[in-house]
Amino acid sequence: MEIKEKSIVAVDLDGTLCEGECFTEEDCLKTKPKIEMIDKVNELNRKKDCFIIIYTSRKEFLRNATTFWLRWTEVKYQALVMEKLWADVYIDDKNVLIKDLMKDRR
Repeated sequence: MEIKEKSIVAVDLDGTLCEGECFTEEDCLKTKPKIEMIDKVNELNRKKDCFIIIYTSRKEFLRNATTFWLRWTEVKYQALVMEKLWADVYIDDKNVLIKDLMKDRR
């Protein structure tokens, strides 16, 4: 899929930008980054001038640890949302396209 310039791009955090899921501050601070994905997100920010929203289902009390981790790993983003949201494009490790689900019904 081609991502257009100046798109709003929502990027999931757990399982997409980092390994596993985080339920504690310690988890958030120690989770392993997925460098290749971070590089791709940063490229969208830099080359295509996309508005990057990091979204996660992590609990609100993990916001500070999450923000620290994003800065430490140098993820370039414009917003952090601690819930699912609307965007032009979603990058997510748990994505399922409706057309793929419909193929199974035929």
